[in-house]
Amino acid sequence: KHGADDPGGEMVATHGGLRAHARERDRARPSWRGGCRCGWRCWMGERHRERRRRRNRSPPGPGFPAREPVQRTRGLRSLSRARRRRRSADAGDRPPARALCGGRRSGEGRRDPGGRDADDRRRCRDLARPFAGRMADRADRGAGGAPRVRPARGARAFGPRDAVGVRVVDAGDGLPIATRIHVEDERGRYWAPEGHSREIATGWRESVGKDVRVAGRTWAYIPGETGLRLPAGRYSIELMRGFEYAPVRRSFEVRAGEPNVLRIALARWSEVRKQGWYSGDTHVHFVDPEAARLELEGEDLDVINILASKWGLLITNVEHFTGAPAGSSPPGRAIYVGEETRHGWLGHSILLGIRQLVHPLTWGGPSEGVPGGFDHPPMATQADAAHAQGRGLVAAAHFPWPKGELAVDIALGKLDAVDVLTWG
Repeated sequence: KHGADDPGGEMVATHGGLRAHARERDRARPSWRGGCRCGWRCWMGERHRERRRRRNRSPPGPGFPAREPVQRTRGLRSLSRARRRRRSADAGDRPPARALCGGRRSGEGRRDPGGRDADDRRRCRDLARPFAGRMADRADRGAGGAPRVRPARGARAFGPRDAVGVRVVDAGDGLPIATRIHVEDERGRYWAPEGHSREIATGWRESVGKDVRVAGRTWAYIPGETGLRLPAGRYSIELMRGFEYAPVRRSFEVRAGEPNVLRIALARWSEVRKQGWYSGDTHVHFVDPEAARLELEGEDLDVINILASKWGLLITNVEHFTGAPAGSSPPGRAIYVGEETRHGWLGHSILLGIRQLVHPLTWGGPSEGVPGGFDHPPMATQADAAHAQGRGLVAAAHFPWPKGELAVDIALGKLDAVDVLTWG
């Protein structure tokens, strides 16, 4: 916009047409074009305008020197010799980086300390810090043009990581036992053992494998011995193994260049197996039998049931079904692949101990079935098919939802058990 509303504007030709440069407006406006309130002669404001001209690929405006050619080396920008010479000559006239603003310069190149108030000076310093850091990073290059790694503000500069061995044993017999562990530093950051990840998949239909999230914290299942790669510092480690072992929390310190080995004993305070009770997880999805073994041993379970099912167009764990305990089952314990047969309104039923899958796995509309799916058969028919195999056990999943047919199946004796705590 030009004319009466913009008396300071000047018309100059550019590659794409006409462009107005309002010098008086740029001098007074506190915008991203000028960079600060100190005026258009501020060094930081000049750099902002120079970057904008390069981005628009237009010739420099009035009052600015012509742009020298830019060399490119390995994809990194470097200034030409002429620009470096000019900067060396003007070094005495340029304000220091920590005092870019706060007043106008006089004609002799000296600063006028009474030009601006303290708020303007603080604002300009805050704007200059990230920009000055980027310019320093461009200039501060190592051998071969590779940038030097600088830690973020407030971050800890970690040195070489040392190997830390962890061995977990039963306090009764001294033999290694599987468990789940959580290791964190003094800042509360989680450090995963070797072969595990700090960030794990926790979304629906994603396998967490050999890790688990409990109350917002990540834990790793280990077979009894593992290693950690930790920088020097202080850490804490927590260990838990089911409901019949007392949890343990211990602090330790890693010192550079010294051997670091932790031996931790877990003590059993209860053993219900002697009373004829067995612990198990009857409702597991998405993991394969090998990953389930780590959960089985790490939580001191006797049996774990992975449930094959269908989620619209997605079918899971059917390829792991054998009708018998999985080959990865440890001695004296069982990993079994069963089935969850599901309808969105009629109900969800868990079929345990079956020799053959009962079809359909799911039916009806989304998300169990597909749009326009049939609502037949009833859940009672699926329960009868499981019982007909001789050893099938039918349980209502995540009681009491869904409950369309639940009361009828209980009255007819179609259910053997109820799954009470699924989402715990």
